[in-house]
Amino acid sequence: MEKARAHFEEVVKIKPKYPFIAWAKLQLGYNNKDLPHLRRLFEPLCTMYGEAPKAKRYVHTGVPAFEFEYPEDSRKLSVVSPNQVLRMRTPRWVEIQASVADIPEAMTLADIGPKVYLPTLKEVGSNFNVVSNDEITLKDGTKAYRTEIKGLYRDGKTQITTLLVSAFKDGKWVYLTTDPIGDPSEVAWIVESLTFE
Repeated sequence: MEKARAHFEEVVKIKPKYPFIAWAKLQLGYNNKDLPHLRRLFEPLCTMYGEAPKAKRYVHTGVPAFEFEYPEDSRKLSVVSPNQVLRMRTPRWVEIQASVADIPEAMTLADIGPKVYLPTLKEVGSNFNVVSNDEITLKDGTKAYRTEIKGLYRDGKTQITTLLVSAFKDGKWVYLTTDPIGDPSEVAWIVESLTFE
């Protein structure tokens, strides 16, 4: 255990925000069912990370105006879709996307994740299924839906989770997504921090 702790300290010095749970899933073949075990396994080591990452706030000034929080050391990426207003990657290699689109015709907020967003994931992998689709209330009181979708990446073995928070505002569909390979509970706060002015 002492040797393992020493090796971990060296890794953290070299790469302070290394995503250990994502690495275990990718390299060692763990899957989403193993997340409770992986959390327990890495808990003593992850406490050595020190403080949780500081959050910054992204403010979208277009219509509709909205904001959300993300880890401070995240870096912006090029947008790849006409609906995206922001795309970035966290220090632990989780992609965040903020998008604004027209509300699909005859679509309810409850249906938007399973019927509109789920089919778009066929471009990144296969076997995607909705695990949960729950109504939530954002901090400003706006009704929204939080959808969790799990599936396999293009390589056919890496399990990924998409967290989607959708809301309708000013005649638009505003949605935030994250696609963690590791533990989705570590980044759920990002999409759940969506709020409107």
